[in-house]
Amino acid sequence: MLNFLPMRVKPVKSGLTTILWHELSDNILMQIKSFALIERDGLFLLIQENSLRWRGKWYLPGGAADKNETPEEAAIRETREEAGCEIRLNGVFYVQFKPSFLSVKLCIFYKAELIGETIKTSVDAHSMAAGWFSYTDAMRLPLRSNLKRILEAYQQNGSVIPNDHFNIKKGLIFT
Repeated sequence: MLNFLPMRVKPVKSGLTTILWHELSDNILMQIKSFALIERDGLFLLIQENSLRWRGKWYLPGGAADKNETPEEAAIRETREEAGCEIRLNGVFYVQFKPSFLSVKLCIFYKAELIGETIKTSVDAHSMAAGWFSYTDAMRLPLRSNLKRILEAYQQNGSVIPNDHFNIKKGLIFT
């Protein structure tokens, strides 16, 4: 389900971090998407997409926030649906702002840790598979186009913005 939120966005500060920095016209719709990067012992948890657009491609678990769902809640729910596991979010490490003609996508990438040991082992409507891959092995997979850039950004920097310093208010229009 797609979640489009009408917003006008100007600089907003939370702690020391500028969250949103781009001004949009009054008629632009914004879609919030959230993803989780889970790393354990040098391996990344990836899911094989089952959606029509991305079928067979590997990516981080995540997707669009549902109506009245926070980006954090979306990342946790989408990871549960696509990778079959529970996670704890540790902070934001990457944000992508993707404007187009009539809408904008704000993609938020969280660093997360796995709670428990279990990941998905069966195909369903949400994903075809989930698995642990080294960076080198992941680069040999058919990936969605921006995953390499996201993993490289994480490996080069590795730092996160704590969740309590990154805040998007539900239904708020910034002026």
